[in-house]
Amino acid sequence: MTSISTESIKGNSSRASIHYRRKVIAATISFAAILVYLFASNGGGSGNVSSSGLRLGLLNKRQSGGGGGRDSGSHDMSQHTEYDGDVEEAGRSGDAGGEDVADKQKTRPKQHGSLIDSTSAGKGEGEKDGVSTSTQGEGRLVEFTISNLDGEDGRTGTIKIQTHPEWAPIGVERFHELVETGFWKDCKFFRVVPNFMIQLGIQGDPEVQKQWRSKVLKDDPVMTTNARGMVTFATSGKDSRTTQIFINTNIKGNAFLDKQGFAPFGEVVEGMEIVDRIYDGDREKPNQGKIQNQGNVYLDKEFPRLSYFSDAKFV
Repeated sequence: MTSISTESIKGNSSRASIHYRRKVIAATISFAAILVYLFASNGGGSGNVSSSGLRLGLLNKRQSGGGGGRDSGSHDMSQHTEYDGDVEEAGRSGDAGGEDVADKQKTRPKQHGSLIDSTSAGKGEGEKDGVSTSTQGEGRLVEFTISNLDGEDGRTGTIKIQTHPEWAPIGVERFHELVETGFWKDCKFFRVVPNFMIQLGIQGDPEVQKQWRSKVLKDDPVMTTNARGMVTFATSGKDSRTTQIFINTNIKGNAFLDKQGFAPFGEVVEGMEIVDRIYDGDREKPNQGKIQNQGNVYLDKEFPRLSYFSDAKFV
């Protein structure tokens, strides 16, 4: 009977191991050679593939709206209109998420309905179906005096806004009502985004502002575009307009807001050069919730350079 020694087994195992390692090394060298050939024939291709992949990724992000900052087409116009580009209205509960320019957005202006919801329990004198007969179907010219132009005390100017009931009858009725009741006096431009819009509409007296929080309006359909100089109500959702408005200042207009339901109700027919001087140093820093709760006491202390309406009257 033939015997097999331990030494013989170890020797055979060692030779097999050496043979295996040689095969692995040969395969690795062949693979490396193939990679070098492919790299050379592609002109250093790994860089091109990488950059193409990044470009595609960025393009997809842009097309899908992903990524960081937004352009003017993504601003929020909720009553919070707000920049969130967006224009939304601050929350009526008094938090910071209230009305924005369009009261980004943060909103954002939503589609408007067609019939007005009267803000009072019954029809008052001179009213028909919840709309004052003195202004129904009738546009008016309103002159506003703006103080603190350029953020400087003593610098004032005037602008004139022409309302258009044929564009947004419900919005026009509310705007006229706010002029008639003196609401606009001392209202400050708390949100100013250059080449987009300027927003105001929270009364400096919190007690006065509280009276309007529940007086929401049904939406008007959008009948004209948000071109430069157009005046529009901010919103916090469908049928939610109250008192906040914004003036479009984008040279190219903010047509993207049309599809979001922001319906212009008037236009600046005189004084856009004054509008362009409204102080923009604080941009969107003022907290809408604090304005709702503290009014101009808060703004005068924290943002004393804000421009504001010091007078409003029909002409």
